[in-house]
Amino acid sequence: MNTNDIVIEIDAEISRLREAREILARVETASIPKLNRPSKVPFASNAASYASAKSATKSETKRPFSAAVRAKMAAAQRARWAKVKSKQEKSK
Repeated sequence: MNTNDIVIEIDAEISRLREAREILARVETASIPKLNRPSKVPFASNAASYASAKSATKSETKRPFSAAVRAKMAAAQRARWAKVKSKQEKSK
C-alpha cells in the first residue's frame, strides 16, 4: 500500500469519526423529559443543609446486626432452604 493511499484512508476515517461525534453530541444535548418527579433538593441554597441533615439521619438509623444475630438469621435461612429442597426431592 502506498503512503498516499494510507493518508487518504486516514483522512476518510477522521471524517467518519467527526460525523459520528457530531451525531453523538446532538443526541446528548437533546433534552430527555423528567417524569414530573420532584427534586430531591428543593432549592440550591438549602443543598448543604439538606446533605448534612440526610447524612446525620442515615447514621442515626443504621443499626448493624451483631454476630450472634447474623448467625441466627443464617441458620434460619438454611432451615428454610432445607425445607424447600426436601419438598422438591419428595415430589421427584
